[in-house]
Amino acid sequence: MEVQVRVVDRVLEPVADVFDAIVDPDKITKFFASGSSGPMAPGKTITWTFADVGRAISPEVLAVEKDRHIAFAWNASGEKARVDIRLEPYDAQSTRITITEDGWSMDEAGVERALGQTQGWTDFICCMKGYLRFGVNLREGRTREAH
Repeated sequence: MEVQVRVVDRVLEPVADVFDAIVDPDKITKFFASGSSGPMAPGKTITWTFADVGRAISPEVLAVEKDRHIAFAWNASGEKARVDIRLEPYDAQSTRITITEDGWSMDEAGVERALGQTQGWTDFICCMKGYLRFGVNLREGRTREAH
């Protein structure tokens, strides 16, 4: 049995805007990573850099379905895991976002990793909301020392 992270929220922006914020390397650097090597496309491995923690991560993009689904594999928690981001319209001006990540064993270390990733994905959504709604980067000012 595996541990799975599942974070669901509502973003008060249209699906197309939420999707673009995630796959566009210029936009994702406004709320998530400090650098991105390119757009998310199936079969590509991109690199996201995080200056605030002095780390780079290279997700392998598994699937991209415009305005609906993004999937990738990465090792952000220290173990390889799969992330699925699903987007659905609530209405014309808001989006339901569901992020799942799994791949950890049901032991103390796996649960600890899953809890950390739950916090991370919640932060991802909050920061994306701040960027899309108000044009602010909520990660700005974070430093390695704060972690």
